[in-house]
Order: sequence, then structure tokens, then C-alpha cells
Amino acid sequence: MGNSTGESGFLDIIKTTRLMLQQRNMNPWKTTFPTSTTSAAGKRIRWALLIEYIGSLLLLIGIAVVLVWVSLQQKRTILVESQQVQTTLARIAEADLVGTIRSSDHVLTELARLHADAQLVRRAQAPDFWQDFWRRLPESSFLFAVDAQGRIIAASESSLLEQMVDTREYFTGPRAYQDSLRVFISSPELVLGRERAIVLSRSVRDSRNAWRGIVAVVMPCSKIQQMMAQFRLSETQTVTLADETGALIARVPLPGDEGRSLAINANNSMFVLHQRSGLPFSFHEFESEIDGEEKIGAALTVNTNPIQTNQSLIIVVSERAEVVLGPWRRLMNVLWGYLIMGFIAIWFGVISYQRRRDNEGARALIEALLANPTLAVVGVRKNGSICLFNAAATVLTGYSEQEAMGQNWFELCIPPQGTSGLHELFNRVETSSVTPNEYENNIITRMGEIRVVAWRVSMIHDHKGWMAVGLGVDITEHRQREAELTTQAQIDVLTGVPNRRHFLDLATKALSQARRHGHQLSVLMLDIDHFKLVNDTYGHHAGDRVLKDFANKCSEMLREEDLLGRLGGEEFGVVLPETDGPAALIAAERIRQHFADSSTQLDTGARIQCTVSIGVATLGSPDVTCEGLLQQADHALYAAKHGGRNRVVLEGDAPP
Repeated sequence: MGNSTGESGFLDIIKTTRLMLQQRNMNPWKTTFPTSTTSAAGKRIRWALLIEYIGSLLLLIGIAVVLVWVSLQQKRTILVESQQVQTTLARIAEADLVGTIRSSDHVLTELARLHADAQLVRRAQAPDFWQDFWRRLPESSFLFAVDAQGRIIAASESSLLEQMVDTREYFTGPRAYQDSLRVFISSPELVLGRERAIVLSRSVRDSRNAWRGIVAVVMPCSKIQQMMAQFRLSETQTVTLADETGALIARVPLPGDEGRSLAINANNSMFVLHQRSGLPFSFHEFESEIDGEEKIGAALTVNTNPIQTNQSLIIVVSERAEVVLGPWRRLMNVLWGYLIMGFIAIWFGVISYQRRRDNEGARALIEALLANPTLAVVGVRKNGSICLFNAAATVLTGYSEQEAMGQNWFELCIPPQGTSGLHELFNRVETSSVTPNEYENNIITRMGEIRVVAWRVSMIHDHKGWMAVGLGVDITEHRQREAELTTQAQIDVLTGVPNRRHFLDLATKALSQARRHGHQLSVLMLDIDHFKLVNDTYGHHAGDRVLKDFANKCSEMLREEDLLGRLGGEEFGVVLPETDGPAALIAAERIRQHFADSSTQLDTGARIQCTVSIGVATLGSPDVTCEGLLQQADHALYAAKHGGRNRVVLEGDAPP
């Protein structure tokens, strides 16, 4: 809505020029004086000229002030839009990173429990022991456990066994903490001679609080960089992840020196500016400490609550200042050029006392406004007829000036549902003392395409009366990018159903609504049986095909008001509003039978037939939360798995 730049300054100039033309009969500049004036008369004339010159200078200064104000407002609008985009990207990156940390915390918790009970070494010898952890944490490179002396006693790669890590930060750091629940995040380093990575480790203590060592997950910087790369909207954007000391973990694009610190420039470093702000989120113009370019970016301190960590991670999303402010700077050069032209035109009109100069100045300004290639200019009378239509408006709507002039703007380009709001805007603009007014609406082009346009509308009076002049900018792509970012944050890319976070939000709302209206509600937890065998036998591409096929089959069997989401891996969740236990069992059995009776065809022609185990839970206790209800369904799913798979179990029927 704020993309049209400088138009209020042009309108002020046009209004001022029109006022001068309308008052031409009373214009003191048109007065002629006889040559035989007396001395007193000459003094009066000189004083009159001096006052007129001072008035003209004050007018020019006022125009300059207006243009400066408009430019500052436009720059602020551009920075706010840039901040919104970069903040959204940083939030999405934070959600993905926090999800990885939480998955790591779950893995470390389970490994620490086995280590504390002295079961890890024995269990780790099973061939499939580490596969489950890798499935839940694909971002990791390898996992290992260390005893109290610093020797690796269990690892996802046997070549790591018996190596000593007693001097490494990820071992000495957790050993210093009494709190075994804290996740220790090390600085990036070359881990075990393999690759540059960060290590997430946790202290292990047994039931007598005796220290038994650590368990650790290795996160390669290269994989973190691949994760960060998906959050860039353009090649000129930079996404950076660092720890609170300034050590660089990952950056897209990758710098030449991966081990450098972001805190080396104490004056203009984005990292230092963010640390000085003391805020979890900050937005700055800064000089890049890596490539030396001027940039504009948002920094976000990652919130890992409720997981406790020894240090914070910082995400920085930035854009080159030339890309963000370049169009504004170029436009400002044009505006100042117009200002200089206005100074010359008005000054020349003052000293020439000629009406022709006034008319030429007004015409030049109007033509300049209409010729602006980035602003669609449309002038509409009160009856809706179009009286101004520039080339940019032709590009926007597809109608030529000859086709548009005299047509009714509301019937030509405005959808029926938007005419009432536009009429209200016209009435407000006509009676309001504030100008221009901002407005955003949809228009229909000549080809029937719907475009979103941001307008700034002002009222101008000419010899035919009042007309509303709107200066518009096409923001369709901007709104589409916003919608795409929202979709990326809520929808699972593979299956097209809500992801875990969005599904839990929708499930919580459905639970609240069921409680408020006193309705029944049931949830299903679904897990594809032996899915790991599909991946091992046919490959991950086949596994992805099975997941998508399963999501489609579930959607076919569910009602429009039911909610389906992917919780992770091959696990899905379903919320059934207004459904009691028996009805939920019938729905679950219908899904189980439909999936068991069908198969998934691969590109090679082979067909895969899988089954699904389902756990069912029904809203009973008025105090149960969404997480509690899902845990009940998960308990029933566990019983279905251990009862032979390919079955449906209702919570309460499951053995304790």
C-alpha cells in the first residue's frame, strides 16, 4: 500500500500551481506599473516585489520540506516491509532449528537413560539400534556415548570406539554442570577428525547422582547450511547462524573462511549491534563483517524453551542495502530533479510575470506524473467515469487510454464485491482533510486476471469539478510471497497436509471448541507398519511415495471437518470433531481396511502393500489437554503395534 512514492509531493505542487492559475485575475504578479511613478510609489513597488520574492522562497522551502518528509516516510515504509519479510524468514528458520534441537533433546534423553542404567553398550550392539535415532534425527552425522574417563564406549560408527575426548569442549562443559537436563551446545570445530560440526551433548548421572559421562549428537555445519539455504528468497539474501560468542556455524552463501568470528568488527558488526540491543529480535543497517558490503538485516536470538542450553544461537537474515534501498535512492534522484525543475519553473514564473509560464509549469508536472512508469494513475469523477489514465495504468489493466477514457471505472475493473468499499473510500477522500488516503483492493484486468493494487488517493479540482486521482502499484507478487511463506510454515512439503506444529494448533482449537459447546471429540494416532523396511528395500523415494499415497487415502476417508496432519516420519494424527469412541473406532477401522486392501505403485511398476496401526482416544476428562489426548492415543497405538500391528486399539482397551 505504501509502494507509491513521492505522489503527495507532486499533488501539492499541482494544487499550488492550479491555485495560482485560478487566481490569475487577482494575481499581483500580473500588475503593470507606469514608468513615471513617484519615489514613494517606487518604494511601495519594491517592497511589494520583496514580499512576493520572500513568499515564493517560502513556498519553495515548503515544497522541499514536503518532499523530504515524503522521502523519509517512503524509506521507512521500505524498511518496514524488508523487516517484515526478513523477520518472517528468521522465524521460520528458528522454528526449523528449534525442531532439530528438540529432536536432539529427545534422542539424548533416551541415550542418557540407557547410559545411566548401564544398558547402552549392550543395546548399541544390536544392528538396528542406531537406525531409529537416525530416522528421528536425519540432520545428525553420528551419535556416541562417553564414559567418565572420556573414552567413547558406544557409537553409531564402530570406528569411533575407544577414542579419547576428555579434553574436548563438549565433554568438559557438561561435566561442569550438576544439571543433567541441560543440553550443551559446543562451538563449531573439527569433530573426531571427520568434519566441521557442532556437538549437542548432555551429562549423564545415575540414580545416585554419580557422573557416568556424556551422550552426544554431532550436527555437521554443512547440513545446517543446507537447512538454512531453503529460507532464502533471492540470491542477494544472506542467512547466517552463529553462537552467542560470535563463532560462525553456518552461512548461505558460504564464506571462504568458515572458522571466522562475527564479532571482529566492534563498531558495525550485526552480531555486536544485536548483542548490544539486549533484545531477542533486532533490525539494523550494518556493514557485513565477512564480505564488507552494506546490508540491512534482522537478527533473532533462538528461543529453545523449555529446553535449557548452555548458550544461545543467533540467526541473521540480511539483504544488500543496494537491493533494498536502491529503487528508493533512484526515485529520490528523480524527485530531487523534479524539485529543481519546480524551483526553476516557479522562480522563472515569479520574475517573468507571465501566465504562460504558470500554465507550462503545471502541464509539465502533470505530464511527469502521468509519464511515471512505475505508478498507475487513474482519475475518476464522482459518477465513476475515467478522466485520467496513464501508460502504467494500461500495463496494469490491459486497457488502452482510448478504451478506458469515459468508461465507468467500477464496471470496467472492479469486482462486484469491491464496489461498496470503494464508494465509501471516495466519500471519505472527498470530505477528509487528510490526503492522500491509502487503500488496497482487487481489480480485474482485460484478460480476466485478478491483481492486487495498493492505491494512494487524493481529490483534485479542475474546471470540470472534483475528481479522485489514485496512484497505484501492483503488489500481487508481494501478497503471493506472503501467502507462500505462510504455507511453508504450516504445510508438510511432502504430503501436503498440515505439519506437526500447525496440526497441534488446529487440534488445540478444535478441543477448545468441543469443550465450549459440550461436543464429543476423538483423536487417532496412525503409524505405517514396517515403514523402515520399505525404505531399506525400495529406497527413500518409494517411502516418500507411500507416505503421500497414505495421506491421500486418509483424506479420501475423512469428512470435510476432520483434521489430518503429519506428526513426523511415518506417524500421522487425525482429529475427529463431534465423534465418540465407537464412531471413532469405525472411522479408524475404515481407514485401516482401506489402506490394507490397496497398494502403492512405484515408477518401476512394482507395487507396495503396507498396513497401518491406529490408536484411538476420546475426550473424557474436562481437564485433559491436547497433548494429553494425543499421548493417550499414542499409548493405544503402542498397544496396537505390540499386539501384532495392522489393527485399531481404543485407549482404555490397551493393556497398561
